[in-house]
Amino acid sequence: MKKTVYLLLLSILLISCYSITKVTSKKHNFTKDIDFSINKVEERVTISDSPRSKGVYQSNAEDKFVLINLNIINTSNQQQEFNFNNFYLFNPATNIQYRADWMLSSSLLEKNSGINYFIQKKSNLNRTLVFVFPKKEKASFLKIENQIIEINTQIQKSYEKIDIPAPINF
Repeated sequence: MKKTVYLLLLSILLISCYSITKVTSKKHNFTKDIDFSINKVEERVTISDSPRSKGVYQSNAEDKFVLINLNIINTSNQQQEFNFNNFYLFNPATNIQYRADWMLSSSLLEKNSGINYFIQKKSNLNRTLVFVFPKKEKASFLKIENQIIEINTQIQKSYEKIDIPAPINF
C-alpha cells in the first residue's frame, strides 16, 4: 500500500500540466522578402533540452514558459539574413514587452542572443521561441518591430509524457 501511494504521489509530481494552443495560421510580413506564420503556441511550467544531461528547466512560481513555433519564409530569389531580436510577447494593458530568452531547434535549447540565420532563396526556417511570461496573464499578442499581431488561439489541455522511475523498495 505504501508503495502504491508513493508511486501515485511521485507520478503526480513528475507530470507537469501544460496547454497546447491551436493557432489560426496566417502569413505575416516581416520584411518585403520575408514572411512568417505561427504554427503552434504552448504554455508550460517546464522545458527540456533533451540531448543534454540535466536539461530540464522549471519556471518560477509567478511565471510560465510560452513556446511559439514559427515558420519563416524567404519569398525572394536571394539568400536573406534573419534573426529573432525583434520578436516580443506583448501585453497591451501594461505595455510590457517580453523578449524570447531561448530558442528550440531540433530539441536543442539555445540562448537567443542575436544569432543570425541565412535563409536560402525560396526556402523556409522553422524555430520555436521560448518566452518567460507571467502565469496569470494570457499570451495574446506578438510584437514584431512596429507590428502588433494578435495570436488567435483556442486552448486545449494536455499533459507532458515523461518516464516514471522504477518503484523504490522500502
